[in-house]
Amino acid sequence: MTTKVKVKKTRAERKQHSRDMQAKHEAEKKAANLRNILKRDILATLGIPKNHGGRAALSTFITEHLLKGESQVQIVAMLTGSELMKRAQLAEIERLKKITELANQTRRNEITNRAFERLGITTRHPMGDLVLSMVRELANQNLNTGEIVERLNDNETVLESRRLHKEKRADLERQIDEGIAERKKTRVDMREVLAYMAQKNGTTYTPPADTWRSPEHPNGDSPTRHNGKIRESRLTGAESTQKENPRQYGLPNLKTSSASINKAGMSEAIKLVGGRVTEFRTYLYEHRDTGLRADVLARRFMAESMQGKKMVDPVPVNEPDNLPAPTHEPAKRKWTKEEKQEARDRALAAASQVGKLKEAETNGITHDVVRESQPAPQPALISVEVESRVSMQEPSVAPLAHPKREGSTTCVVTRPDQADFAATVRRNCNDRCVITGASLRRRTEAAHLVEHSAGGLDHWSNGLLLRIDLHRLFDDNVLAICPETLTVHVDPVAQAEDPDLQQYDGHVITGLCRPIDPANLVMRWERYQRRLELTK
Repeated sequence: MTTKVKVKKTRAERKQHSRDMQAKHEAEKKAANLRNILKRDILATLGIPKNHGGRAALSTFITEHLLKGESQVQIVAMLTGSELMKRAQLAEIERLKKITELANQTRRNEITNRAFERLGITTRHPMGDLVLSMVRELANQNLNTGEIVERLNDNETVLESRRLHKEKRADLERQIDEGIAERKKTRVDMREVLAYMAQKNGTTYTPPADTWRSPEHPNGDSPTRHNGKIRESRLTGAESTQKENPRQYGLPNLKTSSASINKAGMSEAIKLVGGRVTEFRTYLYEHRDTGLRADVLARRFMAESMQGKKMVDPVPVNEPDNLPAPTHEPAKRKWTKEEKQEARDRALAAASQVGKLKEAETNGITHDVVRESQPAPQPALISVEVESRVSMQEPSVAPLAHPKREGSTTCVVTRPDQADFAATVRRNCNDRCVITGASLRRRTEAAHLVEHSAGGLDHWSNGLLLRIDLHRLFDDNVLAICPETLTVHVDPVAQAEDPDLQQYDGHVITGLCRPIDPANLVMRWERYQRRLELTK
């Protein structure tokens, strides 16, 4: 048996290897640049501009033959009059036809919008949609804005729409006026309300003086002027019955501050009351004047609820003869490791028994299981009898579920230009999926033709709006778009598994405001072709 001995390279050898690799990369880069120059020269010789419909397919063909070592003259001779060249010319004719149709459609839409606006009708008008369809039909007949307005200005449908809109507007204004008039009728004079409240509560009411009418108002009187001394007089009012805060000068009594809740021992109180936290909070608020700790009130609350008796309202704590008795809280006990393990074993055994019973019921086997009914465990109470009863019970342990797995912190890198890219792609695709026509925003996404990791730009010419599931298939090379014909192709295996994908195979991408760059589809199209070859 022979063993390979790894020879460690010297420093000079490592440097020489690095220089060789760098020279190799430089040579490859130089060769690639030379191929690109030759490819541009060949396309220029054939008369293929940058935005030509068949440029992508021709570029792929030229690159393949340049790698084989063929010259520029040979490649030009092969392409002249070839079937690939004919298909490229047909793709260019189809592209120009789509551009012309898109320009005509844009012009017709502009004429429709201007004519509809000049008619003074919107889609919110009665019969507005009908008028819009009439305007659009005339725009499709290559009529300009003035001709459409002249034809439809005296149309019966347009006149009826305007009349119904005026009636609707007048009815709305009438309802508004009636509402204002009704509110004026039911308006309340606050001076009368204050006088009534003063008489009811026994307070002194002094109505506000009417503002004197200045010479600007002809029916007004001049203000009364006093030249003598002004003596102070005490306002009269009902005699107050409160001694601590008597009412004076006809003013209402000030609200005395209520006692605050003593929140000491609140955590222990929450443990004692268990699931009756809401009732205990109400109980705690009602007995806040006692000044007792929250855990003491919790024990009284549980004792009262168990005995079915009403607790006598205790005397406030600020009385020296009635201080709350000191309470002795039970000491907490910590479980040992052996007790915890024993509890886990019992829980697992109980879960296993339940699983066996369910399996037996599924197989048609029934077992008679006699279980003793046990009372539900009650929270700890202040009475000795209840505490002794609770202490005699064994600690109940719920079956342990699978332990939670701890999460991990991840870092997400965002691209600020992504939002602008998605917005421009949506506008270019008219907010509709170019394959299915779906327009709901939550169902569509902007897809990169050349992904960002491969150097794709965040530009509208490098994106299409696709439905989310089709976007995933597009990224996985299950769905592709031909760069020459802009036709959708779906993997036959995927069509066999999901027949609903068959309706999209052969669909032509249309409905774009501005055409995308077909060269951006070449990379994904080649991946799709390789995928088909592997599945054969």
